[in-house]
Amino acid sequence: MMIGKLVHTVVDPGLDPAAGPPGHHIGGAAGRLAGLVHEWEKDWERDRVDQKFWDRLLALENRHLEAQKWQAAMVARVVEAMEEDCQVLDAILALAITFLPPAAQPPTTAPPAP
Repeated sequence: MMIGKLVHTVVDPGLDPAAGPPGHHIGGAAGRLAGLVHEWEKDWERDRVDQKFWDRLLALENRHLEAQKWQAAMVARVVEAMEEDCQVLDAILALAITFLPPAAQPPTTAPPAP
């Protein structure tokens, strides 16, 4: 916006830059220059808004990636805990079967009779 006001003031110091769009009161090459400056300012503003959007999107993607890493770590912990639980249960069952009298054990686990 400042460039457009500067062009208006340089081209005709008597014109009020806030009176209308660039090029409205200015004719010829100065009007075309003012129009170009106005377009550049619009492009710059659009690029600034786009850059803000992309910055926010990148931040969101980084947060998503961190959440996925955290989730993978939690799943790994759960799997490890389940494996440990299975090992503990296997040990408990093995001890329980070991201390059963042979007559109380099912035929498939009973030691062979002498």
